[in-house]
Amino acid sequence: MPSVQRPVDEKDRLALEYLSRELATNETRIYDHIAVTFRWVMGTLFAANGGAIIAILGRFSHSTDELYPLAWFAAGTILSLLVGILSAFMGLRVMAPIIRARAKVGRTR
Repeated sequence: MPSVQRPVDEKDRLALEYLSRELATNETRIYDHIAVTFRWVMGTLFAANGGAIIAILGRFSHSTDELYPLAWFAAGTILSLLVGILSAFMGLRVMAPIIRARAKVGRTR
């Protein structure tokens, strides 16, 4: 069913302006979340590389029984990276409807 364009009265205009501001605020928050998540993932990668160097250097002086902490460290690093990456993808997925809604509100005003 085609939409019918009707004149926008003052109440509708105010509601559209409010909606546009709220959508812009939410979009900014999601962008901030994605940026923080990216910095967190990069920090985790740097920490993992530093931990790997320490583990490699320490491996030669310890027995094989002490490799279990290294395995737990690796598992924790992999899981934290997975959470960071999934969080960034979910943020991008949430962003698409907000951008579409802002475009639609912008056309209506």
